[in-house]
Amino acid sequence: MKCICCDKKLKSLSGKDYPPETDMWNNAGVHTFIPGYGSKYDSDRFVVGICDKCIKKKLKKGVVREKISW
Repeated sequence: MKCICCDKKLKSLSGKDYPPETDMWNNAGVHTFIPGYGSKYDSDRFVVGICDKCIKKKLKKGVVREKISW
């Protein structure tokens, strides 16, 4: 896996062959992303990884935001 923003190689903490979205990652997050209705990729599944450094940068720039409680 590589970071979707900076292409840095993401390192698994488990050292096992787990599915990427259920593995543990060193200073990164990897999750399944499923675009919804309106996207040409509606219901397709993508596995996306982003390193902590890029999360911090994107939060600061307002590109991503922290979870909001409804």
